[in-house]
Amino acid sequence: AAPKGTVLYAVTITGYGRIPLYLGPGTTRLTMYDSTIKGRSDSVALYLDAESGINIIRNNTFDITSASREIIALDGSANNQLLANAIKKAPNGGIYLYRNCGEGGTVRHQSPQNNFIAGNTINNTGGYGIWLGSRNGERLYCRDDAGFLFGSSKDDGDFADNNTVRDNTFTGSARTIRNDGNNSIDHDSKK
Repeated sequence: AAPKGTVLYAVTITGYGRIPLYLGPGTTRLTMYDSTIKGRSDSVALYLDAESGINIIRNNTFDITSASREIIALDGSANNQLLANAIKKAPNGGIYLYRNCGEGGTVRHQSPQNNFIAGNTINNTGGYGIWLGSRNGERLYCRDDAGFLFGSSKDDGDFADNNTVRDNTFTGSARTIRNDGNNSIDHDSKK
């Protein structure tokens, strides 16, 4: 029942509080390019939910204000490409990869691995521009999926591993990249 093969080209999405673009569980092969997300969000601007993947987010502008969160969240989303996007303001962080272990009592099978994050410009004035493994089991609901021998029930870690982060530019005053995963690569990103 998850959508696949969706293309969003040259669209403008205006947020008025709720998450402006939410890719639900299992969304695959979505391409969004040459588009703008603006306005405000009480959460994030773009959310890629559990078991989603192989999505391409390219050459977009995120000119949105977030009340308390990062601008782009990859929650158990894998094999995505985030390329040449401009995040105009990120007072609480830019792009965060994690896995909401046990949220709603649901076992999260997939971890945020094998993502390619390159050529983005992030104006981060708070938090990290990019954070691989931003939660690592530090949520009260992580044990809500206990009792199974797989996924987040077996281990609450984010496992934000094997990601490639390269050639990103950070223009704000805050920290740039934090890597709490394994075997992830950071090449030539600059402040």
